[in-house]
Amino acid sequence: MDLVESKQRIVPLENRHPWELARLEAIKRIIREFVQLNPGANILDVGCGDSFLISQVAKEYPDANFFAVDTALTPELVEAHAKAWPAKNLATFQDLESAGRSLGDSKVSLILLLDVIEHIEEDVEFLRHLQTFPFVTDNTTIIITVPSFQALFCSHDKFLGHHRRYTNRMLNERIAKAGLHPMKTAYFFSSLLPSRFLQLLKEKCLKFMPKLTSGLAEWKGNKALASVLKRVLMFDFRVNWRLNRIGINIWGLSNITVCKTAQPKVEAGKSPVAKLHLRKEKL
Repeated sequence: MDLVESKQRIVPLENRHPWELARLEAIKRIIREFVQLNPGANILDVGCGDSFLISQVAKEYPDANFFAVDTALTPELVEAHAKAWPAKNLATFQDLESAGRSLGDSKVSLILLLDVIEHIEEDVEFLRHLQTFPFVTDNTTIIITVPSFQALFCSHDKFLGHHRRYTNRMLNERIAKAGLHPMKTAYFFSSLLPSRFLQLLKEKCLKFMPKLTSGLAEWKGNKALASVLKRVLMFDFRVNWRLNRIGINIWGLSNITVCKTAQPKVEAGKSPVAKLHLRKEKL
């Protein structure tokens, strides 16, 4: 969760928004599919927010080392998050340089940039800069999520400090300019598009401007409804993910790309699925 959304409050697990819980499960599934995290592997979460997501992933891999970074963190928040989401294999920092010093000569297997680069005016330059750190190697995998479609830009984006929203094609072009190589890029959470369209309709046609809040900071509905919504969103994600494998891209409220810092090699005899990971994405 973005620290702007949480208003520097600790939101307990039972009150997390179904969107956030579904995204957590989606990220864990993608990690299992694309990254082999052996004991001692290092994982870096850049723009970790309140550390909820990375702390939950860290529990899945107790023998790996997790490093979380967010420039909006204060020493007080770092301490509060550590108490709220205890994980012995997770360390939190306020900047990449501090995380780099903690890593020393160690290398990073996976970098998470989850809803981060839309906050950065020069996103390409940031991705290039990230690759200059000595902990990044040719074997580092980077998972990036961003909000989709500039036409959906609304007060929520302004509140969160977004500079832009992306299409799959735009995202692939930006990461290619940064020297990264996409293995898979897809939309997800299509079922949330109607609610965003309604919000845009209210704002642009009815001139209704909501209060400066995202609505994702804390779930105020009952647990049964939260469970249903989470299941719907996870079904949504699985459908989009599988259709993307055969070249069908269904629009969604968010984009995700899995990329490498070095060009993946495709050997003769590779399966069609492996080749699809390297094709040029449409849209």
